[in-house]
Amino acid sequence: MTAGAVRIFSTQWTFASGAHQLWAQVDTDNSVDECPHEDNNILGPVNIGVTGAAGDPAGTPIPPPTLDKPRSTPTPELPGRAEATPTPSPTVTPPAAKP
Repeated sequence: MTAGAVRIFSTQWTFASGAHQLWAQVDTDNSVDECPHEDNNILGPVNIGVTGAAGDPAGTPIPPPTLDKPRSTPTPELPGRAEATPTPSPTVTPPAAKP
């Protein structure tokens, strides 16, 4: 991708009721020259609150996260390139415990 290009990734996820944080991270390997805007590659945390799903007021339980930080950016498959890293599944970081 070139600087200024747009590519949309999406996934479906069911959150448990409660507070959650979402993160987005791009270009972790600095393969896109964004000078002078290299500092805009991380968004987060974005705090969201979930109050339950239709027909399931308690929400749906989710497994605990397996990582303590965002995963590295996947390498998209490009023409002329034999291998690509698949897009990883997102994880959820539970809110920090209140003292």
